[in-house]
Amino acid sequence: MYYKGDILEADKREFHQGRHKILIWGHYEEGSDFEGIILTHSSSKKYSTNILLDSTHIAEGYKFGWENTHFVNQLFIKLSEWGPFEKVGEMTEEGIMFINDQLTNIEPMNYMDFK
Repeated sequence: MYYKGDILEADKREFHQGRHKILIWGHYEEGSDFEGIILTHSSSKKYSTNILLDSTHIAEGYKFGWENTHFVNQLFIKLSEWGPFEKVGEMTEEGIMFINDQLTNIEPMNYMDFK
C-alpha cells in the first residue's frame, strides 16, 4: 500500500498512461485505481497550470529527487492497470502542505480529458 506523499513510477509509461511520476494524493492499494498528481519538469511558462516545487518539498535519499520539479494543478484518476508501481520518492511534510495549499483543481479527472 502507498500513501499520500509517496511518489510512484508506473511500469506502463506511454503518453496516455503513467508517463510522468505520480504523487499519491490519498492512498493506493494494489489492484485499485487511485487519485494522484502529475510531477513534471515542464515549466509554468509553457503550461500555465504547473506550479514549481522547492527542493525542500521532495525528500532526499530516493531514486527521484527534486530537479526543477513542478506539479500539475489538477487531481487525476490514475489506473491500476498502469502498474505495477515502484516507489521512487516521497514528499516532505512541507511539500504536502504546499501542494495542499496550492491545489485548486480537486475534482479528479482522466488525463486524456484534461489534454
